[in-house]
Amino acid sequence: MHLLRMRSLAPFAQFARVARLTRLTSLACIACLACVAVPLTLVSGCKDDAKNNGTKGSPPPPPPAAVGSGSGGASGVCGDAAIGFTDARTATMLPTKIGAFCALKANPVQAWGDGTSKDIKDIADAIDGAGDIYVGNYFARRFEIVKYSDERGTLAEVEVWVSTFDKPESAYGLFSYRVVANVDPDPAAAAAAKRRPMKPIAGGGAAALGNAQAFMWKGNVLIEATYNADPSKSAEQATAEADSILPAVMKGIGDRIVGGSDLPLDVRLLPTEAEGRLPLGVDYVPPKFVRPEGKSDALHLDAAGGHAVAYLKEGIKRSRVLAFSRDEIDAARDAMSAFRKLAGAVTLKEKELGDEAVFFPFVVGPGGPGAEGKAEGIAVRKGRIVLAIIDEELALGDPSLKDLYPRTSKDEKITKLKALLAVRNGPPEPGSGASPAPSGSAP
Repeated sequence: MHLLRMRSLAPFAQFARVARLTRLTSLACIACLACVAVPLTLVSGCKDDAKNNGTKGSPPPPPPAAVGSGSGGASGVCGDAAIGFTDARTATMLPTKIGAFCALKANPVQAWGDGTSKDIKDIADAIDGAGDIYVGNYFARRFEIVKYSDERGTLAEVEVWVSTFDKPESAYGLFSYRVVANVDPDPAAAAAAKRRPMKPIAGGGAAALGNAQAFMWKGNVLIEATYNADPSKSAEQATAEADSILPAVMKGIGDRIVGGSDLPLDVRLLPTEAEGRLPLGVDYVPPKFVRPEGKSDALHLDAAGGHAVAYLKEGIKRSRVLAFSRDEIDAARDAMSAFRKLAGAVTLKEKELGDEAVFFPFVVGPGGPGAEGKAEGIAVRKGRIVLAIIDEELALGDPSLKDLYPRTSKDEKITKLKALLAVRNGPPEPGSGASPAPSGSAP
């Protein structure tokens, strides 16, 4: 049994890229790459370094060729004899060349875990402070760092992290965690915070593009790619290049990786974008999961098994929907009982609202009953699935501003749940041969 906690505003995005500045010592200077919770501006060059290296006044590198047009051939930076992987397992998973970028034998693959001589727990050597997240919380079994060089000889580079997990659910769980990154996925909220929101792109089972960074999930694998622009590039040029190059990288790797792209059942129960879910507004907690330390969240439930969360926005109204899919009715009842145990929970006797329903309050941050920090939710069980809709803790609003109040009322919550349950049948009976996919789906 694990503690289900919905994530707060604590910036998870900081942990994964802090160590990169010390690792990329081969570059005179690099683009400062922002993760999802960081403002959009990129530091694309280091003028003082250019002066010290005597490069002032030297002509700029040739303009980048279109991604996918590679011309390395049998000679040059990406000549046939120069490209390849030093790790045989990596060679079966990744392409040696993607567009104008290639993996050079001179840049050996760094790998930890299965099939290597290095302990997977030692990946903290490469990603300071994040190793425990990958290994201890999401159970990664192998981690690799691969660098793709620019065939034109510039200092531009694509660094790819390949994480292989025990199960697809673990890989997708960390994908969703990295994409949501403890911040509001609403593009309007991102604009107000002066940060760039993630956007969906093609690749694998699900993929997202951020600020010079991209993520992709397929099967047991999570791919994270970062574009390091040549130091001569401006911030605008670096951003434009990353937006062009990284989607092609994710598509190329996704096509090569062997693995399924069926989403977990909990995720497929969530509202679709047509039903109000924000693009990439999905957070999945796999059944085998250990919550990272230091994450303080509003809703606390003791519930065994996995679950999924969708971030919704319909007009000005904000909410979240939680979905629990279980193989047995008793397991669904156990999930429902977690809501019943909340202080102030009250049974609802609403017609056409599943087999059982409960209304519950919960507190967000400081405050108490009747205070601004009080939020509400309704949970419903229908057979072997449980759906709950709750107030969005990142947008509680001011009740005195009625025309701008983002919370949904009790009646609105009930109406939403009825609409969702009407088109969701839950998991098939074991051995029935029925399709496991509910009507709702999410990337």
